[in-house]
Amino acid sequence: MKSMKITLGALLLSGTAMAAQADEELHFIMCGGEVREADQAVVDKFVADHDGVTVNLEAVPWGTCQDKSLTLAAAGDPPSVAYMGSRTLRQLANNDLIVPANIDPATPYQPGVLNTVTIEGTAWGYPHAFSTKALYMNCDLIEASGQTCAAPATWDDLYALAEGVVNNTDAAGIGLAGKDFDNTMHQFLNYLYSNGGAVVDPVTGANMLDSEQTRETLAFYGKLVNVSQDGPTAWERDQLKDLFNDNKIAMYISGP
Repeated sequence: MKSMKITLGALLLSGTAMAAQADEELHFIMCGGEVREADQAVVDKFVADHDGVTVNLEAVPWGTCQDKSLTLAAAGDPPSVAYMGSRTLRQLANNDLIVPANIDPATPYQPGVLNTVTIEGTAWGYPHAFSTKALYMNCDLIEASGQTCAAPATWDDLYALAEGVVNNTDAAGIGLAGKDFDNTMHQFLNYLYSNGGAVVDPVTGANMLDSEQTRETLAFYGKLVNVSQDGPTAWERDQLKDLFNDNKIAMYISGP
Protein backbone atom coordinates (compact mmCIF):
# COMPACT_ATOMS: atom_id res chain seq x y z
CA MET A 1 0.00 0.00 0.00
CA LYS A 2 1.48 3.36 -1.00
CA SER A 3 1.57 6.16 1.51
CA MET A 4 -0.59 9.17 0.86
CA LYS A 5 0.97 12.37 2.06
CA ILE A 6 -1.85 14.78 2.64
CA THR A 7 -2.56 17.55 5.05
CA LEU A 8 -6.15 17.13 6.11
CA GLY A 9 -7.19 13.86 7.72
CA ALA A 10 -10.90 14.48 7.35
CA LEU A 11 -10.77 14.63 3.59
CA LEU A 12 -8.37 11.74 3.26
CA LEU A 13 -10.34 9.41 5.48
CA SER A 14 -13.52 10.02 3.56
CA GLY A 15 -11.64 9.55 0.31
CA THR A 16 -10.05 6.30 1.54
CA ALA A 17 -13.30 4.66 2.49
CA MET A 18 -13.43 2.32 -0.51
CA ALA A 19 -9.90 1.10 0.17
CA ALA A 20 -10.54 0.31 3.84
CA GLN A 21 -11.31 -3.37 4.37
CA ALA A 22 -12.70 -5.18 7.40
CA ASP A 23 -10.13 -6.02 10.10
CA GLU A 24 -7.71 -3.48 8.61
CA GLU A 25 -5.64 -1.02 10.60
CA LEU A 26 -4.75 2.31 9.04
CA HIS A 27 -1.65 4.04 10.33
CA PHE A 28 -2.10 7.83 10.52
CA ILE A 29 0.98 9.91 11.41
CA MET A 30 0.03 13.35 12.69
CA CYS A 31 2.91 15.81 12.82
CA GLY A 32 2.77 18.24 15.70
CA GLY A 33 3.05 16.05 18.78
CA GLU A 34 -0.60 16.16 19.76
CA VAL A 35 -3.97 14.89 18.58
CA ARG A 36 -6.45 17.73 18.52
CA GLU A 37 -10.07 17.17 19.48
CA ALA A 38 -11.29 17.98 15.96
CA ASP A 39 -8.87 15.47 14.41
CA GLN A 40 -9.93 12.73 16.81
CA ALA A 41 -13.60 13.40 16.04
CA VAL A 42 -12.97 12.82 12.32
CA VAL A 43 -11.11 9.59 13.01
CA ASP A 44 -13.82 8.36 15.37
CA LYS A 45 -16.52 8.98 12.76
CA PHE A 46 -14.49 7.18 10.09
CA VAL A 47 -14.02 4.15 12.33
CA ALA A 48 -17.73 4.13 13.22
CA ASP A 49 -18.67 4.19 9.53
CA HIS A 50 -16.39 1.26 8.61
CA ASP A 51 -16.90 -1.97 10.54
CA GLY A 52 -13.70 -3.75 11.47
CA VAL A 53 -11.46 -0.87 10.46
CA THR A 54 -9.28 0.81 13.05
CA VAL A 55 -7.05 3.85 12.85
CA ASN A 56 -3.76 4.04 14.71
CA LEU A 57 -3.44 7.81 15.08
CA GLU A 58 0.14 8.54 16.09
CA ALA A 59 1.16 12.07 17.06
CA VAL A 60 4.84 12.77 16.41
CA PRO A 61 6.71 16.03 17.17
CA TRP A 62 7.53 18.17 14.13
CA GLY A 63 11.25 17.75 14.70
CA THR A 64 11.17 14.02 13.91
CA CYS A 65 7.81 13.50 12.21
CA GLN A 66 8.80 14.17 8.62
CA ASP A 67 11.90 11.96 8.81
CA LYS A 68 9.87 9.13 10.34
CA SER A 69 7.23 9.25 7.63
CA LEU A 70 9.80 9.37 4.83
CA THR A 71 11.87 6.57 6.34
CA LEU A 72 8.84 4.29 6.68
CA ALA A 73 7.81 5.02 3.09
CA ALA A 74 11.30 4.32 1.73
CA ALA A 75 11.44 1.07 3.70
CA GLY A 76 8.20 -0.19 2.15
CA ASP A 77 6.10 0.24 5.30
CA PRO A 78 4.47 3.62 4.69
CA PRO A 79 1.76 5.17 6.84
CA SER A 80 -1.70 5.11 5.30
CA VAL A 81 -2.05 8.81 6.00
CA ALA A 82 0.51 11.45 6.94
CA TYR A 83 0.04 15.08 7.90
CA MET A 84 3.33 16.76 6.95
CA GLY A 85 4.72 19.83 5.26
CA SER A 86 3.92 20.14 1.56
CA ARG A 87 7.63 20.67 0.81
CA THR A 88 7.97 16.85 0.85
CA LEU A 89 5.46 16.29 -1.96
CA ARG A 90 7.79 16.43 -4.96
CA GLN A 91 10.28 14.04 -3.38
CA LEU A 92 7.53 11.55 -2.51
CA ALA A 93 5.78 11.86 -5.88
CA ASN A 94 9.00 11.47 -7.87
CA ASN A 95 9.78 8.28 -5.97
CA ASP A 96 6.27 6.83 -6.42
CA LEU A 97 5.64 6.83 -2.68
CA ILE A 98 2.29 8.65 -2.70
CA VAL A 99 -0.90 8.59 -4.71
CA PRO A 100 -2.65 11.66 -6.16
CA ALA A 101 -5.31 13.41 -4.12
CA ASN A 102 -8.78 13.32 -5.62
CA ILE A 103 -9.77 16.92 -4.95
CA ASP A 104 -13.25 17.85 -6.14
CA PRO A 105 -12.88 20.77 -8.61
CA ALA A 106 -15.77 22.46 -6.83
CA THR A 107 -13.84 22.61 -3.54
CA PRO A 108 -13.36 26.32 -2.79
CA TYR A 109 -9.58 26.43 -2.46
CA GLN A 110 -7.90 29.72 -3.29
CA PRO A 111 -5.63 29.02 -6.33
CA GLY A 112 -2.44 30.03 -4.55
CA VAL A 113 -3.22 27.66 -1.69
CA LEU A 114 -4.00 24.76 -4.03
CA ASN A 115 -0.74 25.39 -5.87
CA THR A 116 1.18 24.48 -2.71
CA VAL A 117 0.20 20.82 -3.19
CA THR A 118 0.11 20.76 -6.99
CA ILE A 119 3.00 19.55 -9.15
CA GLU A 120 2.75 19.89 -12.93
CA GLY A 121 -1.03 19.84 -12.84
CA THR A 122 -1.49 17.00 -10.32
CA ALA A 123 -2.59 17.58 -6.74
CA TRP A 124 -0.71 15.33 -4.32
CA GLY A 125 -2.31 16.40 -1.04
CA TYR A 126 -5.04 18.37 0.65
CA PRO A 127 -3.96 21.83 1.86
CA HIS A 128 -4.34 22.61 5.52
CA ALA A 129 -2.70 24.86 8.13
CA PHE A 130 -1.37 27.39 5.65
CA SER A 131 -0.61 30.79 7.14
CA THR A 132 0.18 34.37 6.24
CA LYS A 133 3.54 35.60 7.49
CA ALA A 134 3.84 38.95 9.24
CA LEU A 135 6.54 41.14 10.74
CA TYR A 136 5.95 41.47 14.49
CA MET A 137 7.26 44.73 15.96
CA ASN A 138 7.84 45.59 19.63
CA CYS A 139 7.00 49.29 19.60
CA ASP A 140 8.18 49.80 23.18
CA LEU A 141 11.70 48.70 22.25
CA ILE A 142 11.74 50.55 18.95
CA GLU A 143 10.54 53.80 20.51
CA ALA A 144 12.99 53.36 23.39
CA SER A 145 15.73 53.38 20.75
CA GLY A 146 14.58 56.82 19.62
CA GLN A 147 12.84 55.60 16.46
CA THR A 148 9.28 55.71 15.19
CA CYS A 149 7.51 52.35 15.30
CA ALA A 150 6.38 52.17 11.67
CA ALA A 151 6.50 49.18 9.36
CA PRO A 152 9.62 49.28 7.17
CA ALA A 153 8.96 49.56 3.44
CA THR A 154 12.32 48.18 2.25
CA TRP A 155 15.09 45.86 3.43
CA ASP A 156 17.27 48.90 4.05
CA ASP A 157 14.56 50.38 6.28
CA LEU A 158 14.26 47.08 8.15
CA TYR A 159 18.00 46.86 8.74
CA ALA A 160 18.24 50.48 9.85
CA LEU A 161 15.41 49.97 12.32
CA ALA A 162 17.05 46.83 13.75
CA GLU A 163 20.45 48.52 13.90
CA GLY A 164 18.96 51.47 15.80
CA VAL A 165 17.60 49.08 18.44
CA VAL A 166 20.99 47.36 18.80
CA ASN A 167 22.84 50.67 19.12
CA ASN A 168 20.48 52.27 21.62
CA THR A 169 19.04 49.47 23.77
CA ASP A 170 20.13 46.18 25.33
CA ALA A 171 17.94 44.21 22.90
CA ALA A 172 18.62 42.67 19.50
CA GLY A 173 17.03 44.26 16.44
CA ILE A 174 15.53 41.16 14.86
CA GLY A 175 15.12 37.46 15.63
CA LEU A 176 16.55 34.78 13.33
CA ALA A 177 16.02 31.02 13.62
CA GLY A 178 18.60 28.65 12.13
CA LYS A 179 18.74 25.63 14.42
CA ASP A 180 18.13 23.15 11.60
CA PHE A 181 17.19 23.00 7.93
CA ASP A 182 13.46 23.52 8.45
CA ASN A 183 13.94 26.55 10.67
CA THR A 184 16.50 28.15 8.38
CA MET A 185 14.57 27.39 5.21
CA HIS A 186 11.30 28.84 6.49
CA GLN A 187 12.97 32.02 7.68
CA PHE A 188 15.03 32.46 4.52
CA LEU A 189 12.05 31.97 2.21
CA ASN A 190 10.21 34.82 3.91
CA TYR A 191 12.89 37.13 2.57
CA LEU A 192 13.35 35.37 -0.77
CA TYR A 193 9.67 35.65 -1.66
CA SER A 194 9.62 39.30 -0.63
CA ASN A 195 12.44 39.84 -3.13
CA GLY A 196 10.47 38.27 -5.99
CA GLY A 197 12.42 35.02 -5.85
CA ALA A 198 11.19 31.45 -6.24
CA VAL A 199 12.34 27.93 -5.45
CA VAL A 200 10.56 25.98 -8.20
CA ASP A 201 8.91 27.15 -11.41
CA PRO A 202 5.20 26.33 -10.86
CA VAL A 203 4.71 25.37 -14.52
CA THR A 204 7.88 23.52 -15.54
CA GLY A 205 9.12 22.37 -12.14
CA ALA A 206 12.55 23.79 -12.92
CA ASN A 207 14.88 24.78 -10.08
CA MET A 208 14.72 28.56 -9.69
CA LEU A 209 17.12 29.01 -6.78
CA ASP A 210 20.10 29.93 -8.96
CA SER A 211 18.95 33.50 -9.46
CA GLU A 212 19.94 37.08 -8.79
CA GLN A 213 17.05 37.33 -6.31
CA THR A 214 18.47 34.40 -4.31
CA ARG A 215 21.97 35.86 -4.25
CA GLU A 216 20.63 39.23 -3.11
CA THR A 217 18.59 37.54 -0.40
CA LEU A 218 21.53 35.46 0.83
CA ALA A 219 23.67 38.57 1.14
CA PHE A 220 21.00 40.44 3.10
CA TYR A 221 20.13 37.45 5.27
CA GLY A 222 23.75 37.05 6.25
CA LYS A 223 23.95 40.74 7.05
CA LEU A 224 21.01 40.44 9.45
CA VAL A 225 23.18 38.36 11.79
CA ASN A 226 24.84 41.64 12.78
CA VAL A 227 21.57 42.89 14.30
CA SER A 228 20.04 39.59 15.48
CA GLN A 229 20.14 37.80 18.82
CA ASP A 230 23.33 35.93 19.72
CA GLY A 231 23.77 32.51 18.09
CA PRO A 232 20.83 32.28 15.64
CA THR A 233 21.74 28.66 14.86
CA ALA A 234 20.70 27.69 18.39
CA TRP A 235 17.15 28.98 18.02
CA GLU A 236 13.95 27.51 16.59
CA ARG A 237 11.12 29.53 15.05
CA ASP A 238 8.74 28.98 17.95
CA GLN A 239 11.33 30.26 20.42
CA LEU A 240 11.49 33.68 18.76
CA LYS A 241 8.08 34.46 20.24
CA ASP A 242 9.50 34.03 23.73
CA LEU A 243 12.43 36.33 22.95
CA PHE A 244 9.98 38.88 21.59
CA ASN A 245 7.68 38.68 24.62
CA ASP A 246 10.68 39.04 26.95
CA ASN A 247 11.76 42.26 25.19
CA LYS A 248 14.98 40.67 23.92
CA ILE A 249 14.29 41.19 20.22
CA ALA A 250 12.45 44.08 18.60
CA MET A 251 11.14 42.24 15.53
CA TYR A 252 10.63 38.80 14.07
CA ILE A 253 8.72 37.18 11.21
CA SER A 254 6.23 34.40 11.86
CA GLY A 255 2.82 33.07 10.98
CA PRO A 256 -0.33 33.68 13.05
